[in-house]
Amino acid sequence: MQIFDENKNRIGTLTGFKERSITTTLDSGDKEMSFQYPATGEKVDALKPECYLRTKTDEFVLKQIDESDDFNTYTATLNVEELESKVFTTGFEMIEKTIRECLENAFAGTGWSIRNCEITKRRTIRETDQQTGWTILQKALSTYRCECIIDTLQKAIDIYDRIGEDKGAYFIEGLNLKKVTRKSDTYDFYTRIYPIGKDGLTPETVLGKDYIDNHQYSNKVKACVWKDERYTVVQSLIEDAEAKLEEISKP
Repeated sequence: MQIFDENKNRIGTLTGFKERSITTTLDSGDKEMSFQYPATGEKVDALKPECYLRTKTDEFVLKQIDESDDFNTYTATLNVEELESKVFTTGFEMIEKTIRECLENAFAGTGWSIRNCEITKRRTIRETDQQTGWTILQKALSTYRCECIIDTLQKAIDIYDRIGEDKGAYFIEGLNLKKVTRKSDTYDFYTRIYPIGKDGLTPETVLGKDYIDNHQYSNKVKACVWKDERYTVVQSLIEDAEAKLEEISKP
C-alpha cells in the first residue's frame, strides 16, 4: 500500500500493517478501508489526516486515526474529491434522460467518466437545492434503481442493474459487501400501489386502472399512494411503481 501526502507527493510504501479490511456498499458504490499500524512504526508520522493511500485497486483519503499504545487504527474513505468538489449551487435537473447522460453532465470537468453502463431507461432527476457530482450520483443510483462499481484509479464508474453472480466475480482483499439491512416485518407491507406522476399522471391510460397489484406474498389488499412529480412519462411511472411494489409486497 502506497502513501501520498495531501499534495499527492509519493512518500513511500506502507508495510507492517495488519487487519486491513475494505467494506463496499453496493447501493452507493462507496468504500471504507480500515487497518492497524504499529504506534512506533517507521511511517507513523506520514499517516496524517487527508493523506492518500493507494492499494492495487483504489485510492483512499485517510479520515480518522484512533491512537493506542501498541497499534493505531486508521480509517479511510474512497477518494471521490473531484466529484465532491463539483458543486451545483442552484440545483440540478435532467428530464427524461438515461443515467449515462445524467451523470456525464454532472461529472463534466471533473476528469471522471462513465465507463460501462447497461441501464437504458430514461428518468428525471430534479433537485432544487445545492448538489455536488457525488450527491447526484447517489440520487441517480436511487432513481434508476441500479448499483455501481467506482474505479478511483481510472476515475471511472461502471453501472449495473444489480451487481451479482451474473456480472462475474468481484473480489478485493478483505472485502465486505454491505447492503441496507433488511428487516423481516410487515409495518411497510403493501400489495397495491397508486402511482401518481406530474399533473396527476396515472397508469390508467395504459392499464385501464389507476393502480398496480402484486400478490406474491399475500392475497390481502393493502394499498398505498406513491406520488413523484418527476415522472412525466406513464411507462416510466409504471415500471418504477412495479419495481417499488415488488419490494414492499413481501416482508
